[in-house]
Amino acid sequence: VGGALSFGVLRAGGRAIDRVGSLRVATAGTILLAVVLVVGFVRPVPGVPVLVLFVSFMVGMSLRNVAVGTLATKVADAEHRAGFLSLQSTFQHAFAAIGAVAASAALTATPDGALVGMDRVAAGSLVVSLVLLVAVARVERAVEAGASAGPPA
Repeated sequence: VGGALSFGVLRAGGRAIDRVGSLRVATAGTILLAVVLVVGFVRPVPGVPVLVLFVSFMVGMSLRNVAVGTLATKVADAEHRAGFLSLQSTFQHAFAAIGAVAASAALTATPDGALVGMDRVAAGSLVVSLVLLVAVARVERAVEAGASAGPPA
């Protein structure tokens, strides 16, 4: 369900980015992700179905990823784009690995197998999400400023 819905969301998100820009779409995805993290992990709300949390997570992340990916393609000139995107991908994977290691270090398990510390991991994810929005805003402004200046002489 989450994957199928994300497919449609990616297409709609792409059209929205063309109309309103990457920052607004990334913000919408981040707000949805924040709700999921708070309701599901930071201050869990009993009775919220896991399927609702999962699908909402997939939709929020899809919106953020398509917004950031689209913006990234506008940063470098065509002749440097492939190298830039390869380097960006390297950093994404490296920081994902760092996040996974940090999250696993923050988590412990009780004798009955329950995870302890998910609230801290989710709160950390919220902080990183806000930093991402600041970065998207700065990059989008820089890209728009560069586009309005025209091609180099």
